[in-house]
Amino acid sequence: MNDSFSQFYDALAADYDAMTGFDQRFAAEQGFFASMVEKYKIKTALDAGCGAGAHALLLARLGVAVTAVDASEEMLRAAAHHADAMRLPVTLRRIDLFRDTDSILERFDAAFCMGNTIAHAGSVDEAQKAIGGLLALLRPGGILVVQLLNFERILKDCPRIINRKTVGDATYVRYYSYDKDTIVFKILTMRRTGARVVRTLITTRLCPLRRKDLAEAFVSSGLTPLMYGGIDFSPFNAAHSKDILVICQLSSISF
Repeated sequence: MNDSFSQFYDALAADYDAMTGFDQRFAAEQGFFASMVEKYKIKTALDAGCGAGAHALLLARLGVAVTAVDASEEMLRAAAHHADAMRLPVTLRRIDLFRDTDSILERFDAAFCMGNTIAHAGSVDEAQKAIGGLLALLRPGGILVVQLLNFERILKDCPRIINRKTVGDATYVRYYSYDKDTIVFKILTMRRTGARVVRTLITTRLCPLRRKDLAEAFVSSGLTPLMYGGIDFSPFNAAHSKDILVICQLSSISF
């Protein structure tokens, strides 16, 4: 397992909303979740790797009963803050997607693993096992939705600087370095306090899952997933798509 990722997000939690634009993302992604809830008649859902809670809250606002889990205690605090501010009911639990899904006893109409969460696995095998664990938490006819970055494009182009954003007195620089089998994701925060600039660097490793790695996880369960280039349901293009979105529905027949 990638043991650094929960500490990484604990350290990032205070700046996460500003860096990612929580309010803008909330508005931009609501149409996707509304379409999924309507199409698949979702009444209950698991948000696996919920972060600051944007996706869980979008689902809750649509009337879905949501259980949201994350390995980071500080990100769960941020999610609880948003839930309280919006007066939306969400069950929050500290659970590591790669270790503890067996402790989830409920079964859901849908499980969402969004925002590159699955790439925090320590290996391709661990990511595939995590996907199998999420599939096991679905009711007959339930759906699993996995979103992550298109690592085929990233590994081809090997970009270094991913994003640079200034909010108030802080500038956030997100960038990559490349090892043999992993990508090291780094966030440099430069915060101005008077005449001084304080720099903070946090890092974690990403497992660069490719389309075939994702497909194998579902095929091994006898399932055929749908794959898109993002939450706009555009066709996936390995050379150009920013993301890959995987949707897989279980049979409605229980054996």
